[in-house]
Amino acid sequence: MTRPVHPIEAESYRRLRAAADLSALPPLSRAVAERIIHASADLDYADDLVLDEDALAAGLDALRGGAPIVVDGRMVAAGITSRAVSCGLDHPRVAEVAAADDTTRSAAGMRLAAEHAGPGAVYVVGVVPTALFALPPSTPRPRWSSACRSASSTPSRRSRRCATAGCRR
Repeated sequence: MTRPVHPIEAESYRRLRAAADLSALPPLSRAVAERIIHASADLDYADDLVLDEDALAAGLDALRGGAPIVVDGRMVAAGITSRAVSCGLDHPRVAEVAAADDTTRSAAGMRLAAEHAGPGAVYVVGVVPTALFALPPSTPRPRWSSACRSASSTPSRRSRRCATAGCRR
């Protein structure tokens, strides 16, 4: 699906590319890195992201094949404009399940939405890592996610970002 690019967006990406050289990255990794940097306005991601081209290709194939999209939060859902998404926070039982399981509403919602989405869904986790780790055990573990953040041991870095699910940094 191609959409017209507004001149302001084109200029924004031109400036991003002038400030951060991502040309050494393979195509899908470069595209994802650019979107993350553009959305966050954080150039540090250029040095910190860990991306897996094969996992990104598998995700793209799944999306092109019509796989359902399950998101952890409404802000993530708002950012996906080309397709319908399922947001677990909108499930009528999310508060009840979160309280019963002593977990976050995002984790409970992700679990409830995953039950309805079935196998082959694409999971998008924004800023609530508990949602990623709440996926049902029968769900294949994603190889790529942008949910993991933690402090870096390098003083010059504000933070270390890891785009690999299961990262314990």
